[in-house]
Amino acid sequence: MLLISGGFSNILSEKEVPKKINPSYSCIVCDENIPHRHNFTDKIKKVFSYGLFDLVKETWKWLAIGIIIGGILTFFIPSDITEKYLSNSFISYPFMLILAVPFYVCATGSIPIVAALIFKGLTPGAGFVFLFAGPATNTATLSFVAGKLGKKSLFIYLTTIIISAIFFGLFIDYIWYSSGKDINLISGSMVMIPHWLSIGTSIILIILIMNVILARLRENREITGNKISIKVNDMTCTHCVKTIDKAIKKLNHIVDVRIDLKNKEVIVTGDISKVEVIDTINNAGYSAN
Repeated sequence: MLLISGGFSNILSEKEVPKKINPSYSCIVCDENIPHRHNFTDKIKKVFSYGLFDLVKETWKWLAIGIIIGGILTFFIPSDITEKYLSNSFISYPFMLILAVPFYVCATGSIPIVAALIFKGLTPGAGFVFLFAGPATNTATLSFVAGKLGKKSLFIYLTTIIISAIFFGLFIDYIWYSSGKDINLISGSMVMIPHWLSIGTSIILIILIMNVILARLRENREITGNKISIKVNDMTCTHCVKTIDKAIKKLNHIVDVRIDLKNKEVIVTGDISKVEVIDTINNAGYSAN
């Protein structure tokens, strides 16, 4: 569906020239920007480093929020209320879009929420609308598309996402109703992993999350020195944060770099000029001021 959205944007926005973006290229293993190769061991180390640390750092908050909200919905919302109102596509689809479009809903965190609602009576198609439209149409993404590609592309992108989500949601619900609303189509006939493995992996995940929290607390310690605050309005995700962070840390005399994604702010501590930091961020493909 994202391919469909991009295709319509290319067809209908040919006369609109997007703003220039200066890409910054670097090796995904070591961040070097010169041609080179890595052996198999280095690549495996990077895989585990990303999976056990970087990925947990990016998703733990939304995963925790999703599990907590999903548990609250399961415990407090009566099934008859959900079945009465959210089982109707004319009510559930607009409701899911109203929830999904304006707010940032990470795909990782939205899965437990949708799962709880479906088992309370929400149709799978309506759940799909929320799962698809939420991560694809959050305000951060929409502001980035509008700023870099223009308002016309934003309108095409948003319209295509909404129409596609509704169309495929209706298709999923058609299969759901045609099968007699068989819950096995959702839950499946899977065999659960052993209890000891479930508990063990849960403990490992908790340890990894605690490691991220402790690292965040260490980062929040007071750093002394000359501080520079810079706004980066088109910084929209954790990938943007990592790209900007890596670019700035390559500069000389940098003591500390703190990036607040929510407030679109980069705070740099060190013996360096603001102009040099701004140029570095701009060369990485973002608009700093």
